[in-house]
Amino acid sequence: MVRTLRFLAVVALAMAVAGCGVRSSGVITGNAAPSGPAEGVTLYLVLDGKLSQVLRATSEQLTPEQTLNLLAAGPDPSERTRGFSSAVPGNIAPVTLSYGQTGQATLTLAADVNSLSTMAADQLVCTARDTLSTQAAAPGPVGITLTGHGQNRGPQSCPLPS
Repeated sequence: MVRTLRFLAVVALAMAVAGCGVRSSGVITGNAAPSGPAEGVTLYLVLDGKLSQVLRATSEQLTPEQTLNLLAAGPDPSERTRGFSSAVPGNIAPVTLSYGQTGQATLTLAADVNSLSTMAADQLVCTARDTLSTQAAAPGPVGITLTGHGQNRGPQSCPLPS
């Protein structure tokens, strides 16, 4: 028994001294960390039944209308692969977004706004809010009224913090 314990102690000591095969090396440097603002637009998509913020890469600055039309087009293949979906129907495009000095905005859709699900309305309102704040058009909280086909819905606020 003592012989076995000595043997195990010698094996443990040999492994500790050997370093388990890890060799020492010098400092390994990498590229510089990215800096500046991320290139892209913020869209609100659905993941596991919940509203989720997604940064979609773009090569240029988009107008609020272009951003909202991207939302109407739905998740791109990469987003779908990661499990994102959208409750926003594609027939809402084209959209227009106007902002008044009173802190209110109007999002005009090419569809009846009362036929939208609550999730679709939240996706639109949150995306509109973020695109307005990115454009520096809206300095603070924004109430957004959805309008289309002679119907109004709102003003509404995004249920998620910015």
